Amino acid sequence: MALQTQALKNALKAAFDHGSSDEVNDPATERANQATMIADAIAAFVKSGTVNVTSLTATAGNILVTGTGTGTIT
Repeated sequence: MALQTQALKNALKAAFDHGSSDEVNDPATERANQATMIADAIAAFVKSGTVNVTSLTATAGNILVTGTGTGTIT
């Protein structure tokens, strides 16, 4: 699956919007909250992609075996 760029954009916008709300909070607390929201958004973005790999392995009899696989980042 392709990386979810729109979801990342939406999550980053939400983090920035959260920090610019009308309520008055401690700036350090707001920065920490924004940093957490941004880090979570980036982690979700990276994990949204599919990883495709091709490997080449030599067996005990010196036979080369090629394989492919698909996985996710956790």
